[in-house]
Order: sequence, then structure tokens, then C-alpha cells
Amino acid sequence: MNGSVHAGIEGLIRGMNDAWLSGRFDDLNQYFAEDVVMVAPGGGMRMMGREAMIDSFRQYTEQATTHNFDETGLDVDVFESTAVASLRFDVDYELEGTRYQESGIDFLVLEHGDTGWLIVWRTQIPTAN
Repeated sequence: MNGSVHAGIEGLIRGMNDAWLSGRFDDLNQYFAEDVVMVAPGGGMRMMGREAMIDSFRQYTEQATTHNFDETGLDVDVFESTAVASLRFDVDYELEGTRYQESGIDFLVLEHGDTGWLIVWRTQIPTAN
């Protein structure tokens, strides 16, 4: 795989996380395709569209306080104009007065188009701490 492609995708994912963690929700537009799909952990609810995706980040930050978010590993596989990324993370957050420490994997499918790489599909899977 081309090292610059990998670095570009890695930068995109880190930029996305930095934007939502910093409350810069308008910046999230540049990371997601208009018709992005999010599948809730466990395969239940599906969320469709860029605005719904960005709103989910906004709702989380309005309801929870994130004390720490660590990216613990990132793997990217590229297949021509499609990439699959898995980002392992640890998060420490507080919701309704209760503190949680969780680990998980953020799975992202990206597509390369006229404007560069965009996330087209996303889900998260919790892992054991």
C-alpha cells in the first residue's frame, strides 16, 4: 500500500476525532459522505446521512463529559478506491453522574472520490477492558 495514502487516511480519522472532541461539529462535514451510514453497536439501529452522523456526535457531547479518549491502534487496508480502517480506542466518560471506562473498535469504510477520501460507513464494537 502507498504510504502517503495510509498517512492521509490516518490523518483524516485523527482529524475527525479531534474535531468532535474539540466541539468543532461544523468541521465534521469534510469527513463524511452525504449518504454515510452508521450502524449502532450490536447491529441494531441504522443512522443515515451526514447531518444525522454529525448530530450524533453533538448529542453525545451534550449528554456526556469525555475525560479521556485514547487511540490505541489503527489499521488501514486499501483496495483501489475503497479503504477499511479499524481504530482501537479507550474512552473515559461521565454520563448522568456515572463514570465509565470502555474500550472498543471504530470500524470505518472510506471511499475515494473527486474530493478525496470520505467515510461512507461506520460502526463501533465494544471490547473487553
